[in-house]
Amino acid sequence: MEIREDQLAEIRNLAEYRKELQKLRSSATGSVAFGALAVLGGLRGLDESPVSAVLAVIGTLLIIAGVWQLTSPSLSGIVVNALALFLVGAWNVWVSVYNMRHGGGEMGGRWFVLGVVQIGWGIESLVRHRRLSRVFPQEPSKETVRLVDELITTLRAAKPKQAENVVEFTAKPFVGPPEHYRGPLMPGLMVLASKRHAVLCGAKDEVRLEITPRQRRRRRRTYKAALIVAGDTHKGTMSRESLERFEAWKAAAGSGAAAAASPAPVGAEAIPPSPSGSRLDAI
Repeated sequence: MEIREDQLAEIRNLAEYRKELQKLRSSATGSVAFGALAVLGGLRGLDESPVSAVLAVIGTLLIIAGVWQLTSPSLSGIVVNALALFLVGAWNVWVSVYNMRHGGGEMGGRWFVLGVVQIGWGIESLVRHRRLSRVFPQEPSKETVRLVDELITTLRAAKPKQAENVVEFTAKPFVGPPEHYRGPLMPGLMVLASKRHAVLCGAKDEVRLEITPRQRRRRRRTYKAALIVAGDTHKGTMSRESLERFEAWKAAAGSGAAAAASPAPVGAEAIPPSPSGSRLDAI
């Protein structure tokens, strides 16, 4: 595949899109499980209060939302997930207040806090949906996503021992597991990808690596580093071999503009430009 500088933003956006879909799939199983529990709880409580039927209805909606996210994840699924969270959160808050007023439910305070957290989670989901909707007014086509998947697979297949322009970087976020990136340093461009299809890509003038002087004075196999890509900082570690290759790449002549004029091949197929110019596909 060939990569041009005007395609970097689109690759980043599509990688973010796939990341959001993976989050939806991860939450779908939980939605189905909590929905089933809600249905059972609602049916069991019908003898004591007809209001429990509302819980059964909410549980059914959770199951439907979860199955939808598992079988056909999409941007609209984020809205469905948010609405389900609002309903569950509102129910937990209402039940907690009701039980505390009537002298029951020692766990009322905890359920109230859980409900507030669920409502906040739903709001955060809507904010994510709004941000992604600005980038993708319509759902990306399956062909576009397939091409980016092939690109990432090709990048991940490159091995540092087999190619002198391949580097590795392990990002260690404050929350969550480490993300191991690998990819080639092309003339004027850097595109690294992880197993979970996260992407770090940018033109040479958008990328820099920060290492403290104290780290540099020590000859180590691995260095703590901060990789800044298009204004975003990713803290983690980089091997000495990758560090030397990165610094040689930064010092070499060539820029992002040069790469746009002469794209560097990393495979056999080029990503086709879209009619709109910078996009991989009309979306």
